[in-house]
Amino acid sequence: MSKKEKPPNWEDLFLIFRRNVFPGMVKHLADDLGVTVESLNRLEIGFYPGKQAWIIPERDHQGQIIGLQQRFMDGKKFMWPGSKRGLVYECSGVAEAESGVLPRTRFIRDYEANVDCPLCGKRGWCLISCDDVRNPSAVICGRTAKGAVRHIEGSGYLHHLRPQRNNRWDNVLPLSDKPIIVVEGASDVAAAMDASYIAVGKPAAESGHAELVGLLKGKDVVVVGENDEAGRRGMKKTFNVLRPVCRAVQKVLPPAKYKDFRAWHPTAEEFENWLEGEGQEAENSSVVDVVDYLVLTDQWLKDQPGKIVLHLGNWYCHNGTYYEETNANWLRQQIRAYFRSFEISQQRGKIQAIEPLLINKKFVDEIQDALRSACSIQAPKYMTEPFYIGQRVNLDISRSVVFLNGIYNVLEDKMSPLTSEVFITSTLPHKYDPRAKCPIWLWFINDVFNGDQECVWLLQEWFGYNLIANNYLQQMLFLYGVPGSGKSTTIEILRQMLGPNRTATADVESFTSQFGLQPLINKYAAIISESGTTGRRQAKQALEKIKQITGGDTVRINQKYKDIIDIKLFCRITYA
Repeated sequence: MSKKEKPPNWEDLFLIFRRNVFPGMVKHLADDLGVTVESLNRLEIGFYPGKQAWIIPERDHQGQIIGLQQRFMDGKKFMWPGSKRGLVYECSGVAEAESGVLPRTRFIRDYEANVDCPLCGKRGWCLISCDDVRNPSAVICGRTAKGAVRHIEGSGYLHHLRPQRNNRWDNVLPLSDKPIIVVEGASDVAAAMDASYIAVGKPAAESGHAELVGLLKGKDVVVVGENDEAGRRGMKKTFNVLRPVCRAVQKVLPPAKYKDFRAWHPTAEEFENWLEGEGQEAENSSVVDVVDYLVLTDQWLKDQPGKIVLHLGNWYCHNGTYYEETNANWLRQQIRAYFRSFEISQQRGKIQAIEPLLINKKFVDEIQDALRSACSIQAPKYMTEPFYIGQRVNLDISRSVVFLNGIYNVLEDKMSPLTSEVFITSTLPHKYDPRAKCPIWLWFINDVFNGDQECVWLLQEWFGYNLIANNYLQQMLFLYGVPGSGKSTTIEILRQMLGPNRTATADVESFTSQFGLQPLINKYAAIISESGTTGRRQAKQALEKIKQITGGDTVRINQKYKDIIDIKLFCRITYA
C-alpha cells in the first residue's frame, strides 16, 4: 500500500475473511497447531481463499483491529499491507471515546449456528450475532438490503434487529478469576485458552509493550517466556514493563524440554503447579517512571553482591569476608554497566512509550553523589579497624584475632561471626583450628636459639602481638644475627602467618618520602630490611615517624591521588 492510500476499515475487511470460515475448516488448523477448535473460534479467525491463508486479527489495547496477520499453509506468516502490529486476544468489548467500553458484536455463520437467516430465511451465506442465535441482535445478510444500517463490502448488509441486552461493558477482555497469561503469538494464546486462561499474544518477544500496558493495567498477569535467548530476554523486558502498572506480575519459563507454551500445552492444574514452584515475582524493575537518583541509588546498592562503604575518603566493597579497597573509577564503571539496560516510561501523546534511560556523565555523577551520602561510615576519624559500623565502636581489639572463619576472642576462648557489619580490610589467611600443630616450626626456633626458652617466649609473644590491631605495648623488634642465622626464615614465617594483606615492606624512604606511609594504612606488620648508609637528617626524620607509630600517635598521611588523612597506624615494626 502506497503512502497516499487510505488504510482499509480493518473490521469490515476482517468480516469478509471471517464469513469464509466453515466449522470443518477450523479443525484442520486446530489439528495442525495442536489446539482446540473452541479456542480458535473464540479468537475469531478468518480465511482468504485466494491465497489459501488463515487471517488472524491483531488489536490495540482498546479492542480495535489495527492489522491482519496472514498464516499460510506452510506456516509462514506475513502481515496484510498497511497493517500495524498489535496483540492477539479474545475480544469481548471495544473502547469508544464517548461511550466507554461497548460490548462487541461477534458473528458466526448461520450454517455454523444451525439456524436460518431471520431476514432472508436461507442458510449458508449470512452471519448472525452470537449473543442469541435464535433471536440475534444483529445480522449481516448477503441478500436483504432493505432496512440495513450500512453495506459492508464483500460481506453483506448489516441489520440491527434489536438493542443488545447490555449496552455497557467494563472490559475489553473476557472476565476471569485467574491471572491473564501473556505469551508470544496466536498459537500460544490458543494453547493457554485450552487451559482455561484468558491469554494475550505479543507480536514478537520484545514488542507490543505499549499496547500491553494499556490492556493489562491494574490486572494480575503471568508472563510466559520461551526457551531461547530472545524468548528469555523478551520475558524479562515484558515483566519489567508491566510491573509498575499491573496489580501483580509473575514470570515463568516452560520446562526446559519445551520451546514455548504451545509445545508444552499444560492443563490448568499442571500450569498452576509449575507456576507455584518456578514462578518469579521479585526482580528489580529496569523500567522507571521518573529519574529519582536516591531511589535508583538504593536499588543499585540492594543489587550489589557485597556491601559498599566509604571510609576516610576511600571506597570499599565487602567480598564476603572482609572489605576490599576499590576506587571511584571502578564505581563509575559498575554504575554504567548496571543502568545500561534501564528504560524510562514516558507519555507520548496517547501512548505510554518505553525509551532507553540516558546514562551520561551527569547521571553517573548524581548517582555517585547519592552513594557518598548513603555509604559513608559515620565513625570518628581516630577509630581504627576492626570496628562495628552501625554501633561505631571498636571490637575488643587487644583480645580479638580475626580468622577467615570468624573472630576469636582470646580471653573468652570463643568465636563470633564475621559479617559485613564489621569493618575490617583483611583477615588472617587461615581458619582457626585449635587442634593444629607446628612441630617443624618449634624445632626450627629451638635450633636457632640453641634452646634459649626466653628467646622462644619473646618471639612467641611478638608473633602474637602482631595478630591484633593494637600497638598498646609501644614497642618494635630488632632481629640481630649473622648471615644464615635464620632471620629471613623467621620474617617469612611472620609474613605467611599474617598474609600479604596484613604486611608491608618498608625502608627509610617509607618514613621520609611524601607518600611513603600510605602502604602502612591498616597493616598489622611493617618489616624493615637492613639498608645501606642513611644520612643523619634522613635517619632523624625516619626515627620521628617510627616513634609516632609505635607510640600510638595520630599521623598525617598524604595519599597519592586521594585526600590527606589523620590516622593512627597500628602496624608493629620489625627490623631485620
